[in-house]
Amino acid sequence: MTSPSDYDRIGFKVAEILPFLEQCGVTLPRGDAGSVPEIGPAERSAPDWVKPFISRRKFSLIQAAAFLAGVDLDTPGYFSDDEQAEIGRWRDTLADAVDAGEIEATTWSTDREREQALSHDSIRLWCQRYGYDWPIPEVDPQPVISAELLAENRRLNAEVERLKAELTEAKEGDSMADHEFWPEELDDCVSVWRAAAQRWKPTDGKTPKTVVEEVIDELHPGIEDAKKKRYSAVCNWDKDRNRKARTKE
Repeated sequence: MTSPSDYDRIGFKVAEILPFLEQCGVTLPRGDAGSVPEIGPAERSAPDWVKPFISRRKFSLIQAAAFLAGVDLDTPGYFSDDEQAEIGRWRDTLADAVDAGEIEATTWSTDREREQALSHDSIRLWCQRYGYDWPIPEVDPQPVISAELLAENRRLNAEVERLKAELTEAKEGDSMADHEFWPEELDDCVSVWRAAAQRWKPTDGKTPKTVVEEVIDELHPGIEDAKKKRYSAVCNWDKDRNRKARTKE
């Protein structure tokens, strides 16, 4: 509804109204040509009344038209003729875009303005395409952390802690190797064990002891049998004493 007034249809010439207002004690700033200087467009900001609509997925045709016209349909009172006309122009433009398939919308039966729902995302893209200012701001989406990502993050953190522990242990081992009482044979055994542990594979058909002794022969060719047995006993991590018995069976 509107409340028509004759004053809505009255206009004044700037060159005539300014001197009259000055005679009445009202002084307005003049531009270069004696007119009121134009004020440059201010940075556009969304009015508070559009904030409840930021998360909405659909709008009725009349709602979308009112948004583009800059009119709050929930404002109490009457709309001026200019507001009604602006809403009507946007309503027709939006309806034309829907009919042309440029904006996604639902069907309607008797009252298109209120029954037909337009997609919010589709309206926004349509406005961007034609350079229209859609007043409802687009909220930056917050990152969603899934349960899988959280579990993977926990796993990686645990792996980091494990590697830190291994590094600390390795550093401590290196420092022990510099100890004045560190046996030379123990240093040899550590080298043999590391090489054998990297080489041995359960699918090769060799026992860890066999691989250990192969490494001993490679690293210490011509080693004494007694010394080789000591190295093998220390480096062999497979201490299954029942292996021979099971093999014979």
